[in-house]
Amino acid sequence: MPSTKILTFYRKQPFDLEAKYAKPDMLPGKMNPWIGRFSVKGVKADSKDDFMICKLKARLNLHGVLNVEQGYYVEEQEVEEPVPEKEGEKNADAMETDDKAANGEAKPPAQKTRKVKKQVRKGDLPISSGTASLTDEIKNQYAEQEGQMIGQDKLVADTEERKNELESEIYSTRNKVDEPYESNGYAEFCSEEEKATIKDKCEKLEDWIYDDGDDATKAQYVAKLEELRATAGPVVQRFNDKRMEEEEARRKAAEEAAAAKRAQEEAAKQAADEQRAAAEAAKKLQEQNASKDEEMKDAPADAEGEKPANVEEAS
Repeated sequence: MPSTKILTFYRKQPFDLEAKYAKPDMLPGKMNPWIGRFSVKGVKADSKDDFMICKLKARLNLHGVLNVEQGYYVEEQEVEEPVPEKEGEKNADAMETDDKAANGEAKPPAQKTRKVKKQVRKGDLPISSGTASLTDEIKNQYAEQEGQMIGQDKLVADTEERKNELESEIYSTRNKVDEPYESNGYAEFCSEEEKATIKDKCEKLEDWIYDDGDDATKAQYVAKLEELRATAGPVVQRFNDKRMEEEEARRKAAEEAAAAKRAQEEAAKQAADEQRAAAEAAKKLQEQNASKDEEMKDAPADAEGEKPANVEEAS
């Protein structure tokens, strides 16, 4: 689908391009066949009062939208370039060069050139576009409106969430004032007077939700929720204090158990080290005693009172 074309125009003054659908009868509904107008600026005759060669880069993007992305002008200049030789001529020149080389007259053949005209880019041409697509101003306006609608949708969702939170808090608080602590209830932490006050507040808030508060704002739901939490606050605080005490006791017990286990492991390690050291000392002593016994066996034993053979008796 994407396609790019370089269009060439010969002009002496600024000009406009208008794009339309070639077959408007094939367009769906009552779609306008006009696509857009592209005005090319900065066009003028050259120094010889000749046409300016204008190049326009038109592109059809992936979504089928046409746009003239770039404009520039070129000038024709004469340049010399080598003339490519034909295969037969090249072989003939090579044979002639070989013959001259044999006679000592070899010279490199002269390079043949020719003058050609080439287009050289000289500068850009500004382009202003007027298309059926939305202008930047309108697109920014629509984007702002979209952002406002997104914000409104978010506010509606947040308001409904706060309403549901208030309803849930009412039911939960009213039930917990009658439930025991083992069931995460507040019964043992509130007096009968506090219990009656909390239930009365829950009933009034519930009536308000299904009456005046059915279409209340987010701020109103938040305010009513704070009222309920303020009424039940002292009772909830006592409940939380009890939970924290139990949690602290469990943490302390766990730390003591861990410390006792570490002490037991250290004691067992120390006993094992002492036992290993005693075994090594006993083994060493046994080796020393065995060495002494071996030395005593190797020494000569003279009979007691026996005269040595090399000693003469006195006459």
